[in-house]
Amino acid sequence: MAKDNEVTGYQLSINNLVLAILLIIKALVMVKHVHCNHCGKDVCGNHRLKGNQQYCSAQACQNARRSMWKRKHPKSQKKGKVKQQQNPDHEYMRKYRDTHPEYVTRNREQQKVRNRKRITTLPAILKFPGSLVLQRDADGSCSLVKIEHLGSVQGNASPS
Repeated sequence: MAKDNEVTGYQLSINNLVLAILLIIKALVMVKHVHCNHCGKDVCGNHRLKGNQQYCSAQACQNARRSMWKRKHPKSQKKGKVKQQQNPDHEYMRKYRDTHPEYVTRNREQQKVRNRKRITTLPAILKFPGSLVLQRDADGSCSLVKIEHLGSVQGNASPS
């Protein structure tokens, strides 16, 4: 038998049930209803919006809300294209290239080498007899070659 100061398991489950019912009632009471200014429907409001919600979540109503905001705040709208901020070193590098032509030519040559390394390794392509393929020669130029037999053709292979 349970003593007078002890709480039984039955009493705990009733207390939990009452607490759950109170939480549900509180949640139902806290749901706010919104009258949409655009479509006029009464909808449940978004509980995340703490302010005065005036529009529902329908796309047409959201577009109306945005256009109303843009009419009320015309100065915040950006006019035309916004020029991107340039890197502060941009001006320095431009002046450096103007005063150091040897740097420009050396950099240009290094870029050509990097480009050649990237282009020379082309994947193998399956070609059929009679088709034409561009092939890169040893000096870097390309030539058009007719395929005589079925097979895999390397992009950097020389014609035989």
